Amino acid sequence: MDLTMAEKIAAFCRELQDSAIEGIARANGAGEIFDRVKAAVLAGQGEAATEADLDLLNRTVRESEGIEFYPRRARAYQPLSGASPDSGALWWSCPAGLCAGRGRVRPGEDPPVCATGAALVPRPLTR
Repeated sequence: MDLTMAEKIAAFCRELQDSAIEGIARANGAGEIFDRVKAAVLAGQGEAATEADLDLLNRTVRESEGIEFYPRRARAYQPLSGASPDSGALWWSCPAGLCAGRGRVRPGEDPPVCATGAALVPRPLTR
């Protein structure tokens, strides 16, 4: 899977709020790795949340549950030749620049909250 570090951190942050990844990690001997990645992300240190640790947590979830917490790559935008590079769409983006954000901004939607506790901010969708 060809995901950037920011996309992997975004997947981990979503799982912190929406699922039982911590329990799965602890039940499968990866509790220390979970703690290390979570501490780094909460401290705003994305570079400290190593890719190897994130990949191991993803593999642990896949082997235990039969699913992955990494998303399939679905976000992409490339303008037509001669068109403006801006799609006009907004994406919920990490205010700390650690992760790839959390989805398209919809009218009237409250901003999701980052794992660090800050509200995500709407930014233009880029390639």
